[in-house]
Amino acid sequence: MTNTLTPGQLAGSAAVLVFTVMLLLWALGLWRRNFSYVDPGWAGNFALLALLFGLAGPGTAPRRLLVAGMFLLWSLRLTTHLVRRVVGAPEEGRYQKLRADWAGPALNLKFLLFFLAQGALNLLLALPLWLATQNSQPRLSWLEYSAAALWLLSLSGETLADRQLTAFKRDTVNRERVCDVGLWAWSRHPNYFFEWLIWVAYALFALSSPQGWLALLCPVLMLYLLLRVTGVKPAEEQSLRSRGEAYRAYQARVPAFFPRPPGSIAGSSLALGLMERGVIPDWLIRIGIRRLLAQRLREEREPDAERQQARLLRFVSELRASPIAVHTVAANEQHYELPPPFFQLVLGRHLKYSSGYFAPGVQGLDEAEAAMLALTVERAQLRDGDRILELGCGWGSLTLTMAARFPDSRITAVSNSRPQREFILARAAERGLRNIEVITRDANQLDFPADIQFDRIVSVEMFEHLRNHELWFARLGRWLRPGGKLFVHI
Repeated sequence: MTNTLTPGQLAGSAAVLVFTVMLLLWALGLWRRNFSYVDPGWAGNFALLALLFGLAGPGTAPRRLLVAGMFLLWSLRLTTHLVRRVVGAPEEGRYQKLRADWAGPALNLKFLLFFLAQGALNLLLALPLWLATQNSQPRLSWLEYSAAALWLLSLSGETLADRQLTAFKRDTVNRERVCDVGLWAWSRHPNYFFEWLIWVAYALFALSSPQGWLALLCPVLMLYLLLRVTGVKPAEEQSLRSRGEAYRAYQARVPAFFPRPPGSIAGSSLALGLMERGVIPDWLIRIGIRRLLAQRLREEREPDAERQQARLLRFVSELRASPIAVHTVAANEQHYELPPPFFQLVLGRHLKYSSGYFAPGVQGLDEAEAAMLALTVERAQLRDGDRILELGCGWGSLTLTMAARFPDSRITAVSNSRPQREFILARAAERGLRNIEVITRDANQLDFPADIQFDRIVSVEMFEHLRNHELWFARLGRWLRPGGKLFVHI
């Protein structure tokens, strides 16, 4: 075939082709009152550009056909998927939101500009294809072969991730679960990761062509779009709305985008290790903390009061359906199972790690701990002879204080840690305190027979770790004697 189009003519033809498609789809959207058609149109435009550049580009035929084939196959796969999702279905949620946000006389004009902007994005992202099809070098370079291999690997990875997700959803047992099998145990969005690698492959292929470095813009732009605009960000927000705490747990153990082997020390675990060793400076840690806080605020914020209220009601329903406490095993692994010598190094002599009270005249941590313990005893209105239940006793600072101050009282302390129980009982034996009982149990399993009730229940900085407060307070009501009192320090 004799190529008759110059690079400028090819670019002009591409612009006419892309914008014509977008105008037609916009008109279809007006007619059907469904602007979701822009999605398959955007994906399908790459197939049209691949055919145009592959057949009419001035470069060497094998190179043109190879890179055009890469774009064509990727485009046809994505377009087929989107057509199945869009055709015959109601307008997708994000376009309904745009319709609501843009309501008014200029609604259709705004959507027209949106469609044309998608066409412009087509042209920009087709830059690697355009550059490679201009290359007249007779032989393919090792970099082009490597890029083609990366493209094949990435397309296979994306296909596998999609199939694993489809198979997971098809099983009715998994209806309320988060997909964390296969590639989804390595990354929360392996499909988007492999999608990005496809664009890395396109850019690498174009690097062997004149001005090929310009193609590096495309994977950078695609990474931004996938992470912040059309991919990960909205998918995470939707998953948090629909899966709640289960998805938060998934977030805690699996990276969002770049994969790592399950259980490996890479990623966040490596970062945590570096922080603990003092390798990462404080200013950088503070930046990370602020980013995480800002991300959480974005996740929790809805665009209007009605949706915010609906989100709040979903959260309340989620709490009511939850167990009293979650992640109790993880809490032991991360915190409670640290040995007593560690806390003896970093705390005061009372080993009170909830809070101290630095009243005027108080000097040092030992005095602040003692002052706070005295204030707690006063405000809890404890009396000698009371039967007292302490929930979340830690290393026994309040338990031992109450036992010593009220020798005629019976103290029942609850902890989720065996080392804490052994430490408290050893301290009590050293001090000759025989009015202490320590129970090792997590909040979900804690209960008492009907004939065991308490005059006072005290808890210092423990309730904030619970989920189902309604169920928890119902139990507390059974455990209190008539006229008994609950003291909670949050």
